[in-house]
Amino acid sequence: MGNNSGSLDKYPVAAVRHLIDARILKDKDRRDNAMCHYAFAAECALKVMYANAFPKSGQGFGHKVGEQWDDIAQYYAAFQTFDVKLEALLGKIAVPDKLFDRHPTRRYENDGTYSKEDLQDADSFAGIVVAEIIEEFIDGRFDL
Repeated sequence: MGNNSGSLDKYPVAAVRHLIDARILKDKDRRDNAMCHYAFAAECALKVMYANAFPKSGQGFGHKVGEQWDDIAQYYAAFQTFDVKLEALLGKIAVPDKLFDRHPTRRYENDGTYSKEDLQDADSFAGIVVAEIIEEFIDGRFDL
């Protein structure tokens, strides 16, 4: 895997950790905090996917990874003819509208902006992209 930010090797582990934290917070009805951790989980996973897809880009990016989703989806779409699971994965998901809204500045807010449906959408998306990077690692498509 291309290491274009100096710490991409830590992103897969961080993605899993943030997803677990998000689910714990969601179960405790800490919606704002849970949404923040879902965004961090997705951010870490998407950074791994982007670095894997474009190892020579040298492009670093901050918390605005939602903007890279189209590039990632197009790259992975090239593999759809070889992998039915990827076709199902990318053809049916989109970044939830509220996932990266005000991320990460909303980290400790408690304004109750997010509904249970918002959290479910975030959980679904983050869970899918985290599962994808785990599968890519297991399949040997990148190294930690």
